Amino acid sequence: MKYKKGFLTIAAAAVIGVSSVAEAKNVRVGVVLPYTGGAAQFGQQIDRGMNLYLSLHGDQLGGHQIELIKRDSKRPGGDIAKTAVQELITREKVDLLTGFVFSPNAMASAPLVTQGKVPMVIMNAGTAWIPSLSPYIVRVSFTMWQAGVPMGEYAKNSLDCASAASGYTD
Repeated sequence: MKYKKGFLTIAAAAVIGVSSVAEAKNVRVGVVLPYTGGAAQFGQQIDRGMNLYLSLHGDQLGGHQIELIKRDSKRPGGDIAKTAVQELITREKVDLLTGFVFSPNAMASAPLVTQGKVPMVIMNAGTAWIPSLSPYIVRVSFTMWQAGVPMGEYAKNSLDCASAASGYTD
């Protein structure tokens, strides 16, 4: 629910805030998610959430008709996602990009988003500083430190640990 509200808020702001999009009735949203591979479940869950919202609201958001154009990022290497973003911006002429389960994919896409001046909404990629790569990037998800800091504080205060380490995959 939190993700859905965040996505809707950011997407609506991006759609309404861009003058050429605000005049249009059809908003093309490029979705870059892992639909295949080891992380396909994450992509499928996010995809189902977007599809559910659109089906419940007549494929509209903020009075605009929404068209999702999907691309499979497959893995966290960055190369496939970057190619997908390039295609979505140049060939498909999307008004907004979203998805991005893996941080390397979001990072690799940042220069293209900046150059194309296309808003990008991160749905999952957890590296905290990704939005600082471009004024066109926002996030609606967690960052890695949000789990790490409380765990470290708990280890220090409750377990009397002098030092602790945590590891994540992203």
